[in-house]
Amino acid sequence: MKRFLIFISVIVTVALYIGSAAADENDDEARAQYERGKELYEADKFTEAAIAFQRAYELKPSFKILYNIGQVENENGDYVRALDAYTRYLEEGGDDVPADREAAVDKEIARLKTLVGSLRVEGAQDGAVLMVDGRRMGEAPFDGPVMVKLGEHEVVVKIFGEELFHEFVRVAGGQEFPIRVETGPVKEDTTMAVHVSDQQVERRGSKTLRVLGVVALAVGGAAIVGTALTGVNAGNLTEELEGVCPDDSCPPEYKNDYDDAKRAATMSTILGVFSGLAVTTGVVLLIVGRKPREKNVEVGAAAGPSGAGLLITGRF
Repeated sequence: MKRFLIFISVIVTVALYIGSAAADENDDEARAQYERGKELYEADKFTEAAIAFQRAYELKPSFKILYNIGQVENENGDYVRALDAYTRYLEEGGDDVPADREAAVDKEIARLKTLVGSLRVEGAQDGAVLMVDGRRMGEAPFDGPVMVKLGEHEVVVKIFGEELFHEFVRVAGGQEFPIRVETGPVKEDTTMAVHVSDQQVERRGSKTLRVLGVVALAVGGAAIVGTALTGVNAGNLTEELEGVCPDDSCPPEYKNDYDDAKRAATMSTILGVFSGLAVTTGVVLLIVGRKPREKNVEVGAAAGPSGAGLLITGRF
């Protein structure tokens, strides 16, 4: 029993080490992306800087990074994304946001709202797709109005390739423009209806599955070693007791050895089943982790005067 407890302790230690190493790898990559974002910002490469900061946030979510994303998108003229980042910064930061920073961000949010409008889609059938200037913005039912830059936009709402709405509309800053869809009988696509959502690969989720798969394989490998050791131990004990303990009856002086042999055989069987399950789980997680999973992408562009000249500050 003592050997079994030592073995379990070794397995747990190995699993914790692998999990810690994976977390450290994420932290290092997140820090590198953050530093790269600062360098790109200083070089006035705002689009690239925003991508680097967003990747850092995905690897290690921190409300502080949202502030940097808001600043970069503001300088880049993408007021839709800047407004979203600043709003999330205050929501996720909560009481941890310094009072002076909160006041400055509130002021910037108020300014951005004058440069951003929204579309409110009404009457669209579930599954209908909203396209703005050729970009997919989501599908019905919508959680709320869809933010867009102020100005003129080509708006299309369609389902199964059939247009339900197609007009050019002018959206003012702060305006919520209604898109009223006349829903009539919609023909079903009787050929091959393949619904593809406008999403991006969720690398973080896939990487987590791969890390868990590696951990499961490591645990399974350790269990296989334990299975072999306990199996050999059981075999040796059984061989020593052959002819001494017929029909499960042993002389008193061999009773303890006989019980040890039975326990070793049982433990070998249990570890064998456990190792098989762990290895199978690890393989499945690695396979699933290689398949791209997707999530909704919020898109938007903006035009207009440059945002206030805000500087990137803070540390990762």
